[in-house]
Amino acid sequence: MIFTSYPAEGSSWADELIYTLSTGSETPEDLSIDIRDIERNISLGRCVIYNVTTARFDVAPYLRQNSTPPLLSQVLPEIAESADTRRVALLVNGYISETRRFFRSSFESSRRRLFSLIDEEQTIALGEHIRLTAYGEHSVGMFVDGYVGKVATEHQVIKESNGGPMEIIIPTEIFPRDTERIVVSVLCDELIVKDITYRVVKRDDSARRLLWYNSLGGLECYTFPRSVRKRYTARLEELPTVGGERYSRVHGEVCYELCSAREPCSEISRIAELIFSPQIFEMVGSELRPVRLASRELSFDTHGTLSRVAIELKYDKNEVLC
Repeated sequence: MIFTSYPAEGSSWADELIYTLSTGSETPEDLSIDIRDIERNISLGRCVIYNVTTARFDVAPYLRQNSTPPLLSQVLPEIAESADTRRVALLVNGYISETRRFFRSSFESSRRRLFSLIDEEQTIALGEHIRLTAYGEHSVGMFVDGYVGKVATEHQVIKESNGGPMEIIIPTEIFPRDTERIVVSVLCDELIVKDITYRVVKRDDSARRLLWYNSLGGLECYTFPRSVRKRYTARLEELPTVGGERYSRVHGEVCYELCSAREPCSEISRIAELIFSPQIFEMVGSELRPVRLASRELSFDTHGTLSRVAIELKYDKNEVLC
């Protein structure tokens, strides 16, 4: 069995990921293909191509799936492998291919970078979590300093890279209650690629912090300072019973409007990109709750600018009536 061509390392499964194969024989045979996730040691899918001497096979459909970003395993800053990295090899009739790494969005494996497009100045409330995505060929790290005046509480984490993007998770509850600012330095291959300063603020009880994927496949976070409940909607469904009694189920939804603060243009553009994200989560402490947008639409003002981002989130509200 000869693997005659491979997809490029760091390619995205949003596009085709084509392998070409040759049996090396003039006699046609059946090819039993097992797509393996080498990191997790699981099969992502299997198929059979019948009666061929050569084959062209796209693995992308087997890799496309929604995924939840890694959760915090301890109440300390940590760096985890991105949930959107797949280290893949094909097992074909007992022959194993070379291993390739694929990601939600394509990236250059020789270029260190921060995938999160966050500005250098941010706000944060103690108890909220900071999430970032970065890539280095050899390692990803962070210096995290929480300041009370000029006195700093310091944390440092360096982790060897697995060949794909890594996700930085910082729980801010590790800092003293009177912390005034938190400075995060992101390192890729031991070089600082960005310094981000978070000014510590108090939030309204109705504030909601969202997490989403940007167009590069990196994680973005933003806390909408206020949310307002807008409306309920309900749909009644009649269900059959053995005895013929009336049995109804209500599918209900509640909709909340979230509006950003007035932010710099670059920050508004970053937040606005969430309407293009296939997955959005609400961050409640260390928990991630999937949420749905009522509409993937933003309106510009009469000058063609976007001064704030206003969105509506839908939540299920189900109950059963007899």
